[in-house]
Amino acid sequence: MRALKIGLLTLALGAAALPAAAQSWGVSDKPAATDNGQWMCMLWHGTTAPMMNITMMTDRNFISVVGSQFAAVPDRAEAQLAYASGRTGNGVIRKSEQQPNAVFLYFPDEALDTILDQFRTPGTFTLSAGEASASFPVPEPGLGTGIVLLKECAGKFPETSE
Repeated sequence: MRALKIGLLTLALGAAALPAAAQSWGVSDKPAATDNGQWMCMLWHGTTAPMMNITMMTDRNFISVVGSQFAAVPDRAEAQLAYASGRTGNGVIRKSEQQPNAVFLYFPDEALDTILDQFRTPGTFTLSAGEASASFPVPEPGLGTGIVLLKECAGKFPETSE
């Protein structure tokens, strides 16, 4: 549950840093601190639902999607990801009672490059869980520049003590 609370904090911090353009892509230029001393950087789409972000933290990585269509999706439901490249994937949704419209898909560091590389192809990214689904445009020529900036941001994480 602690991880979900951090995820909610991530969404709140991300929303505060978003540019004025409502449904466009943005990326963190410097790490932001969480309440528990972790650091994070995000690549996001949108300021109003449906919106999503890819978050890199010092202790976890995840994709989060927010939209009213996800309110009825239960915690630990199966999710499907469809990338513009044609590649697909599966995951397990994590949810929080504090934000019922948000779903989180956590993934290990070793999957980070594989997942980020899928956003280099222009087209549409879709996350589905049960009857709920949300799609996000990946513009020409893809999010390569944003991915580079996201990784540069994460490369600035200060050392943390365990």
